[in-house]
This record gives sequence, structure tokens and C-alpha cells, in this order.
Amino acid sequence: MVKASGTSAGITEIPEQTEKRRRTPHRDVADMPVEDLRQLLHELQVRQTELEAQNEKLHQARTEGYDFSPIGQLTLDTHGKIVAANLRAAKLVGIDREKLIGQPFIRFVAQDSQDIFHWHCQKIYKTGTRQSCEMQLQKKSGAPQWVHLESLAVDRESGPVTHWQTALLDISEQKRTEGALRLAKFSMERAADAVYWIDHQARILDVNEAASLMLGYSKDELCAMTVHDLNPDFQKDKWPEFWAETQRCGTMVLETVHRAKNGRLIPVEVSVNYLFYEGKEYHCAFVRDIAERRQAQEALGANERLLNNILENIPSFVFATDRQHRYILLSDDLARFYGKRKEEILGKRHHSVFSENVADAIQATNEQIMTSGIAQQFEEVVESPVSGIPRILSTNKSPLRDAKGQIYGISGIATDITEHKRLEAQFRQAQKMDAVGRLAGGVAHDFNNLLTVINGYSSMLIERLAQEDPKHEMAVETLKAGERASELTKQLLAFSRKQVLLPQSLNFNESLRLISSMLNRLLGEEVTLTMDLAPDLWSINGDKGQLNQVTMNLAINARDAMPNGGKLTIATRNLSVTPEWLDHYQMMPQGDYVHVSVHDTGHGMSPETLSHLFEPFFTTKEVGQGTGLGLATVYGIVKQSQGYIFTDSALDQGTTFHLYYPRVIAAPAMAPTPLIGHKKGSEHLLIVEDQDSVRALILQALKQDGYRVIEAASGEEALRKASSLSEPIQALITDVIMPHMSGLVLAERLRVTWPNIRVLFMSGYVDPSQSAFLDEPTAAFIQKPFLPDDLARHLRNLLDKSIVRER
Repeated sequence: MVKASGTSAGITEIPEQTEKRRRTPHRDVADMPVEDLRQLLHELQVRQTELEAQNEKLHQARTEGYDFSPIGQLTLDTHGKIVAANLRAAKLVGIDREKLIGQPFIRFVAQDSQDIFHWHCQKIYKTGTRQSCEMQLQKKSGAPQWVHLESLAVDRESGPVTHWQTALLDISEQKRTEGALRLAKFSMERAADAVYWIDHQARILDVNEAASLMLGYSKDELCAMTVHDLNPDFQKDKWPEFWAETQRCGTMVLETVHRAKNGRLIPVEVSVNYLFYEGKEYHCAFVRDIAERRQAQEALGANERLLNNILENIPSFVFATDRQHRYILLSDDLARFYGKRKEEILGKRHHSVFSENVADAIQATNEQIMTSGIAQQFEEVVESPVSGIPRILSTNKSPLRDAKGQIYGISGIATDITEHKRLEAQFRQAQKMDAVGRLAGGVAHDFNNLLTVINGYSSMLIERLAQEDPKHEMAVETLKAGERASELTKQLLAFSRKQVLLPQSLNFNESLRLISSMLNRLLGEEVTLTMDLAPDLWSINGDKGQLNQVTMNLAINARDAMPNGGKLTIATRNLSVTPEWLDHYQMMPQGDYVHVSVHDTGHGMSPETLSHLFEPFFTTKEVGQGTGLGLATVYGIVKQSQGYIFTDSALDQGTTFHLYYPRVIAAPAMAPTPLIGHKKGSEHLLIVEDQDSVRALILQALKQDGYRVIEAASGEEALRKASSLSEPIQALITDVIMPHMSGLVLAERLRVTWPNIRVLFMSGYVDPSQSAFLDEPTAAFIQKPFLPDDLARHLRNLLDKSIVRER
């Protein structure tokens, strides 16, 4: 209890002079002189004034100490109303002090703490002793305020308690700290990661449940262990150094292994934090099991290796760029195309490898794809940064999206299709040539039928008319014109690869030597002919006359390309085509070839001329100076001989024709059977020809020579007539190509009845797939157009030929 004196403070000090006078014995005041009394009274008044000033100063100091105390102070009456309060108390409540006086203190106590406050007051009344509690105030703003209350009753020396004084201490920060500590403890216990508290001697002080679950130890077992017991790789002598390092850095993260209770080693990531708490140093370590992460990393590494392997081996250019057009991925082939290392390109923009115009165009396309979100496929011509040669690329570009579907770049794959495009062009050219060839072959077939009639009757007229007859000369000119027309049809047939060939094994060098004199005469004095012939040249299979025609036509073409003279070089060599050969050889199967090159130093050809070079009737010569069939004939003969022909040429750089003939194993050449002279006969013949005019000519010519002839306009009609004959047919003369039934089928049907029948096939051309009959000993072939005398000789030669059949 605090006791109140109930009186004002008395005079406690008297000046030294007054004290001396008091100690000096005096007589009664009445006995004092007046002057002494006046002096004493004055001194007492001065002292009273000084004491009052001191008292005011003490009161002011007490008031200031009360008002500005860091601890809130209240005086409450027995009804709990606030009688007095300092500024700190008003601040804790959140209201002005003037408004605070007279208010019940319970109004400022939080609802949850009012019971605590009532109990606090009861204890003061009952015990009269100092009481304390913790509770929450409710500020005027609504914010809670934690305080610690210390209360003491105030009374006089007698009587009941009328007031008490209360001190309020702000403990909000302490409560927040305690809450944070409880939350930290709660979080530690329920953390997915293992948590360890470790002292400076590597001893484990505390762990959470996750640590026990990870390693299989109980919490007590772990708290009896050290870091070295868990980590077999952590040497004891390294601990001081590790502790000092964490002390310096504050935090360290490392990957290591922990040994579980069953001996299993668990890969872990440890995040160590250095802490100083209540005067002591600790390590707080968070440990995470990274076994699954390691597996994911290994899987990711395997995927990366797979991706790199694909990028290294895919025969295309693979790339990806980000929003800023910087390369984030590219294949090795693309880096080589750029002529740089991947490291020099990654992170760079297109301008680092392309010119500004090209790079701007590429970036514009990429922006369009990223804006639209739509993939694009297109072909583009890109100049190689290394060689400067334009390459045709087929490019597919698609937007790259992240997990949220947002576009962050583009990916693409580009395939170099330059060679593919060249082969496509060659294929289209071959298709065009084949179509033109079929047309030319059909035209030649029809013309040969007409020329057979024209030339045949012209020949017969010449024989019957006297030389002095004017009609004789007319017939001769007609026959000459027909023979020139026959040469044109032969060229058309050669181009269409339907010319009748007589292939044999031959040495191309020998053929060139035999016609070298003729070539020199064709070239003239202003053109120099040089032959570079390889020794031991391989043999090829071909028609000598047709192959010589090829050489002659190429020589004539070279002469016309060198009007002012020049040099023509014909070279031969053996060549084995392997997969390593490119360019021209890509169209050719692997194997051995005889390569013949014909090079001139003429004015050369433009790409446009080269694209039409072998087309029939295409010529760059003046009207009347060429038919346009010379090189078309060359093309057809080479192709029909199973060979290949390519051309290299440029304006003002001359022209080279490359011919490749497949090698054959040389076999002894068979001498052709000489035709006998015109000889008549009386054999029984069957003539089958669907063209009436041609059939009439043949019928007339053979009857004139004494043969007995039966005619038919089709295979079906021939079979009907043959079935009614009483005597055998010695020879069948038939056209090869007829509607409904070909001459080949007709011959097979008749051989069933007459196995020894001789067959003379006629045609303007023969399909190579149907030429096997030429090897038949009982068959022969005559090509349209032919003269009656030619027909008679072929027929007689066939009829008189001795046949030895294999058994």
C-alpha cells in the first residue's frame, strides 16, 4: 500500500544564519530588540519564497515525468472510470487524453479480454496487493493493442480503497515475436523438407518429423548423432572450415548424400543457414530428397543427348528463335551452312549471318507467324553465306508456345531441295521428251505407211517406163523426194527411241577411228579435230551405224557453233559410277560406263536454249539451214542404246556433251547374213496389213514375182482364211502393229498349225519390249518404208535360210 501523509510538506531547510540564531540562546521574543525581530522576519519570508519556488519546480518535474513516461499510467476509481492518465496511456488507447478522462476503462478493452480485466479488478479489491495480467485493448481505429497491466491500490492510512493506479506496457512486438516463433515451430514440424538445428560442434540439436521419415531414425536417435554420422562424405577435419565459410556467407547450398538407417544412400540438396540466437551460433539446415530430381535430370540429359543426336544427323536445317529473333537452337548442318560454329550463332540475330535485306525479310516472316500464331510452309531462295551460291530451301515454320500458350518464338526446319528441284526439272524434261517422242513415233509410223506406197509405186514406175519417157524422170524425182522423207522419219524414230537397231558388242575407239576422215571433211579446215582416246577402253553394246550417226550429228552441231573456226575435242575414258558421284551421275545407276565427251570452243548456249536442246524441230539456225532433228536424233539413239546424255554449256564458254554407255563384256561379233539378189519364187504366202494401199502394193509386187498370195486386212481375217486352206502357208508377211490383234500374236497362233512357217514382220518402228522376235530363226524384219525389190530380197533370204532348231 502507498500511504498518503495528508499535509503539505513543511520547511525542511533553514539558512545557515537562521540555524545559528536558533542555536544561539535567546530570551523570549518579547525580550528581543525590535531590530532583531525585523531581521528575523525578513529572513523567514525570503526562505518561504525559496521553498515555494523549489516546491513548484519539483511539482513540474513530477508532472513532466508522469506525462512523458514511456509507460502508460492511469488512475481509476472504484467504478473503473479513468481519473487521471498520462500521454502514453492515451496513445495506447488511441484517443486524446482530454476525452479519455471520465471514460470507463472497460470501453477500451477488447471483447476477448474483458473477462480477464474483470478478474484483474476483483483480485485488486480482494487482496489489496499488486496484480498483473496481459490483455488486448481495442483502439478507436479498431486495431488491437496488446498490453501488460500492473495495478496497485491507493488508500489512506485508514478506510477502504477508493482508487488504484495502473501501468500499461506495450507488448505488441513481443506478441508478434512469440507468434512468429510458434509459426516457425509449426512450419518446421510440418515442412516437407527435413529441418536440422546443428551447433558449432556438428551435433544435431533438433529435427522435424520429415527428417525422421526421410532417414528412418526416430527424433531421439537423430538428436544423438552428428552431421558426420549422416553424411559419409563429410570429413570431420573439414567441419571448422565449413562452419567458418557459412559464418562468412550466411547461406550455402550444396548437393551431397545422406545415409538412411537401412544403409541406403539418398541424394540430397542441403540449404545451410548460419543463425545467431540468444548469444549462441547455430546452423539451420533444410534438406531435400532430390532422387526424383536426379532421375528427371538424367531423363532430361538423355532427351538432350537424343535431341543433339537428331540435330547432328537430320539431313535438314533445324532452328528456333525467340521473340527478339535471337537463335536459341540450331542444328550442326545449319551452322555449317552459315560457315560458323554454333556457339558463334546462339544468342545472335539473323543479321549476324545474313545481309541486312535478307535478315529483315526473314524477321518480317517470323513476326507474321508470331502475330498470327499460324504455321507456314514455303519455298525460298537463300544465298549461301559461305559459297554465295543460291540454294532453294523448303521451310516449315511454326510458333513456339510456353505452358500458358503464350507465343515466345518460332521453330523451323528447312530442307535444301536444290538438287531435288534439279532432278524434278530433269524428270519433267524427260516426260516432255517422252511425250514428244510418242507423238513423233506415231507421226513417223503413219508417214512410213504413206512413203511405202509412194516410194514403192515410184520404183515400179521407174522399172516400167523407158528412160526417154518424160514420165520416167518424174518418177525418179518422186522416188528421191520419198527417200528424203524416209530419212526424216528415221530421225523422228531415232528421237522417239523406236528406231530398229542392230546392236552388237563394239569398241567406240575403233568406230571413231573409222569415221575420223569423214569427220575432218565435215568440219572443214577452220576447225581442228583432236581425239583423246583412252587405251583399253571397255566394250559397249550398240548399233554401229546409229552410234556413228550420233558422233556425226554432234560434230555438225559443234561446227555450226564455231563459224569462225575453233577446236573440237572428242575424248573417251572408262568410268565407274559410285554413290560418291554427284551432279550428272545422280540420274544414272551405279556401274561401269564408257564416257564419251564432245567439247567445242564455240559460242555456247544460254540456259533457255539448253532447256529445249533435245526437242524435235527446235533450232537456233536460220530458216532453211536445219530441221531441228539433229540433236533430237542424238538423244533418241543414246537413250535407246541404254545410255545417258548431259550437256554443260554457257555463253561464250563453249559446249560439252557427255555421253555414257553401259559397259558390256565383249563377245565375238556375228557377221550379218548378206542379202541375196532379187529372186522370184512360187511359195504360198499370207499377207496381213491393215492399210489397204500398202497391202495392195505388196500384193502386186509379190504376184509380179510369181508368188501365190492370200491377203487379209486383220489378224482375225487371216486366221479365218488360214483355217480353210488345204495346203500349208510357207511364209507370213505381216505388219507388227495392227488393231485388235498384233502381228506377233497372229504369228504365234499360226505356228500352232504350221510350226515351220516363216514370218517376215513389217513396221515403221518396233517397241523395244516387243523386239524379241528379231532373234527368232524363222523370222525376219523389214522396216517401212521399203521398196518392192527390198521386200523381195528379204523374203527370198528368209525362205532360203537353213533353219537348225534347238532340241
